Amino acid sequence: MARLFAVQPEQWRKHTGGQSPREISATRAFFMAAFQVLSDEEIERVVAYMASFGARWNMDAEPPPRPEPRYRQRNEAS
Repeated sequence: MARLFAVQPEQWRKHTGGQSPREISATRAFFMAAFQVLSDEEIERVVAYMASFGARWNMDAEPPPRPEPRYRQRNEAS
């Protein structure tokens, strides 16, 4: 489901769990609908068009590593 909505798996959990799950944005709903309605060839056409103006998107790529936190988190002892 995370892939269908074009979010990282840890982000998807925020939409589906807890006491106040996040709402699905119109952009994310568009991704899901496009993946359900468009053929693989049509999706590839869209990605190719995006590349024509410099946008890059690879659904199969690993996400970039998370940056180190800038500030040390405080624990209860500090």
